[in-house]
Amino acid sequence: MRFRPQQHVRRQRDFREIREKGRRHDCGGFMLWWFFRARAGSGTPGPEGSSDQNDKAPVTRNTTASTTASSAAGPTVPSGTATASSGTAAAATATAAAAIATAAASLATCHLPPAPAAPPPPPLAPPPPPRLGVVASASAVGGAVRRARAKRRLREIFRHNQHLVPPGCDILLVARRAINRLEYRALEQRFIDACRRIFKPSSDSQ
Repeated sequence: MRFRPQQHVRRQRDFREIREKGRRHDCGGFMLWWFFRARAGSGTPGPEGSSDQNDKAPVTRNTTASTTASSAAGPTVPSGTATASSGTAAAATATAAAAIATAAASLATCHLPPAPAAPPPPPLAPPPPPRLGVVASASAVGGAVRRARAKRRLREIFRHNQHLVPPGCDILLVARRAINRLEYRALEQRFIDACRRIFKPSSDSQ
C-alpha cells in the first residue's frame, strides 16, 4: 500500500496533541501512541447574523399588521352613499362567489401533474486516511545513521499494515534503543499485535 504525503504528521502541534490527548502502548522496540483527531464541524451562522434577523423581525410584523388592519377597515364611505351602493356590493359579492365555485369545479375535474421527486442526498465525503508520525531521538537511538534506519523501518511497517488502523486516527511511533537490535519481522509482528489489540471492533468508538 502507498504511504501518501497527506498521511504524514508534520506539525509540532499535532505531535504534541497526540501525546497530550492520546493513549500509548509499549511495543518493546518502540512506543505506539494513537489519537482519533476531531473532524471539522459544519458551519453555523454566528450571533451577529441571528441578531440582525431578530432586530428586523418586529418591524416586519408591525408593518404587516398595520397594512392588514387598514385593508380590513376599507375606504371611508359617506353615510348617504352607503345605502345606495349596498345593492351593487351584494351583486359583486354574488358574482365573486359564483366565480370561485366555477374555479373549484374546474380544479376538481382537471388532472394535475405529479409532484417532482426530491433530489437525492449529496454523497458522503470519504473518511480521512490514518496518519503517521515517527520520532527517533539521538538520546534514545543514537547517531544520524541509526536514527534514519529506525525511522525507515517504522515507516515501512506502517505502510504495509496501515489497513489495521481505522480512518481518522493519528499514529505516533517513538523509537527506542532496542529498535535496531530487533529483527524487522519481530517489529512488524509487534505492531500488528498492538493494532489488533487496540483497534478491536468493540473499541472503535474511542
